Amino acid sequence: MRGKFIIVIYLLVISLPGLSQEVMVKGGFVEDSMKIGQTTHFWITASYPPQFQVVFPDSLFDYSPFEYMGKAFSPTKEKGDVYFDSTIYQIQSFEIDNTQYFKLPATILHNKDCTLIHTPLDSIYLIQLATQVSDTTQLITNTSYWDVKGNMNYPLLWDLVRHLRMWLEFVMVILR
Repeated sequence: MRGKFIIVIYLLVISLPGLSQEVMVKGGFVEDSMKIGQTTHFWITASYPPQFQVVFPDSLFDYSPFEYMGKAFSPTKEKGDVYFDSTIYQIQSFEIDNTQYFKLPATILHNKDCTLIHTPLDSIYLIQLATQVSDTTQLITNTSYWDVKGNMNYPLLWDLVRHLRMWLEFVMVILR
């Protein structure tokens, strides 16, 4: 009898983590390859219980080695006791590495603290446009002079006109 009781307690303890609610964060590249400077997309999703508040990175986050171009997000969806958030980031890279790696964090906000949960590290391949560059490759030079008209500094011009008008009005007041 005691052996059965220990087995029941053991099975109960093992099954408790399965009943707990946790934050799940997933993400990855939509495309499998990209060209230098081409916009590519990285998706991130989070599922979490209602007592948590989860936020994704904004435009001020350091997206290195990528450059942030924008994002599209969907409002939080609720299904039972689980909330779902998702965002697709538009990013570009100007790095020449054949394979580039990227992950994003989701931040769980607490009263006086926060916790970061990262997406799994994902990779994207670079499509090489110049497959062969040798010592004999020559650039076409163009050293002829091309006269470019200068631009007018209109804010400075308006400041000068405004100051001149003020001085003229001042002189006219004094001469009266």
